Amino acid sequence: MAQNFVPNPSFEETTDCDQYPAGDYEYMLGLARPWFSPNTATPDIYDCDLDRRCGQAMDSEDLQGVVAQGFQLAYHGDRMAAAFQWYGPDVPPDQDTREYLMVRLLAQLEAERSYAVSLFYSRAEGYGLALDHLGVHFGPDSVSAEHPVVLDLDPQVILRDPSSTYLIEGEAGVQLADTFIANGGEEW
Repeated sequence: MAQNFVPNPSFEETTDCDQYPAGDYEYMLGLARPWFSPNTATPDIYDCDLDRRCGQAMDSEDLQGVVAQGFQLAYHGDRMAAAFQWYGPDVPPDQDTREYLMVRLLAQLEAERSYAVSLFYSRAEGYGLALDHLGVHFGPDSVSAEHPVVLDLDPQVILRDPSSTYLIEGEAGVQLADTFIANGGEEW
């Protein structure tokens, strides 16, 4: 038996959508509470429900200035989070904007227990760069940084595409999964 410790895992539960004109959000990840960004970069929520439009509209007809990124469907439900991960090999880490997603788990992790970690990714079509992995960090406290660049964190989990050296799939969601042994007390 498995239990999901991640609240609002598909970003479907949203708040404050009616307080902003469609697509006019300074910080869209905050609409999918309790998710937030631990630095000043601004990850987004994209919405395939074009009537409600809570987040940036993911409309194949009108991509609101993101035509180069290409159309993506949410893997589950109507919404998905999007985060910019890398400017390229010639950008120093102190200038490389990195968007992160952070959430408090529903329960603390227990010491010496194995936990499965998984997510679905889809690289935005039209991008010429790709990562070889995504890292997931678990900690006892939340993280906060007053800058938009790389955080000094060591991820316990390195997620890689099982069928490709790089995370290049852009048409369908691909599950990335691994396990790790908790130290105990991790809840972020």
